[in-house]
Amino acid sequence: MIQHLTHRGMFDEIVSTNETVILDIYADWCQPCKAMKPALAEVANEYKNITFVAVKVEELDEMGMESIRREVNAVPTLMMFHKGAFIRVHHGGMKKDAILRWISGVEEI
Repeated sequence: MIQHLTHRGMFDEIVSTNETVILDIYADWCQPCKAMKPALAEVANEYKNITFVAVKVEELDEMGMESIRREVNAVPTLMMFHKGAFIRVHHGGMKKDAILRWISGVEEI
């Protein structure tokens, strides 16, 4: 399951209370975002030990997440946090197999 972020406090709590978090930054108008959504949902259902959250790129500034927004140079953007620390980012759409490789740390996509 992928939770939609509604405020900065929700994000902070999720990152601080879950070992691994993947943040999906997307836009409704973004075709690669739409194409990646089903694959990301499948991965989220398979990886119960990872918490998946999503937020619209347009909502980042409104939610006081400017530091996250500075890391986004394309949508979709996936960001991984482990034990509260930002560790990895990917810009652009991916298919399921590429998402799985990215999660496992294999950088060649």
